[in-house]
Amino acid sequence: MALEHSVFSGEELISFVNTHYGLELTTAQKLPLGSANCFRLSDGTASYFLKEFQSGVSEEDVCAEANLLARLRERGIPVAPVIPTKEGAWVVTHRSHAVCLQEYIEGTTYGYDDFPPQLMLTLARTLGRLHTAMRDMDLPAHRDANWAASYRGAESAAQYDALLTAAEQMRED
Repeated sequence: MALEHSVFSGEELISFVNTHYGLELTTAQKLPLGSANCFRLSDGTASYFLKEFQSGVSEEDVCAEANLLARLRERGIPVAPVIPTKEGAWVVTHRSHAVCLQEYIEGTTYGYDDFPPQLMLTLARTLGRLHTAMRDMDLPAHRDANWAASYRGAESAAQYDALLTAAEQMRED
């Protein structure tokens, strides 16, 4: 769930994206995903994923994420590409909130603790592919105190125990 209220109204969001990205969007739907405000936008034929980051997230951080996604895509990892603005920027700011647009990927979204155990092997393989693809990338190592304080040790440990149990059961099948 988003940590902050969106700075956009429905019509304002569509107008903003059409102006900055040169699209002709007709619909916007708020999605209950992640800590940012996320929207599915459509022009009737194509769908897009817009992420409105929290006010403390910098354009530099969003550009770093966009560059990482581009490099992962170049290395064969299936990620939704970030769509540049008409001016070629990965991010645009509106009322102190960084905004980026990506292609929309159809699929099921799972939370931290609610994905089916049978996905465990697929997730493990995907994690391995990500590690391999990123092994020579220079990645930022900064995380602030708020991020560290949000870590839920006991809950995370229980989640990983359940995942390991599911993986062991799948291996035996």
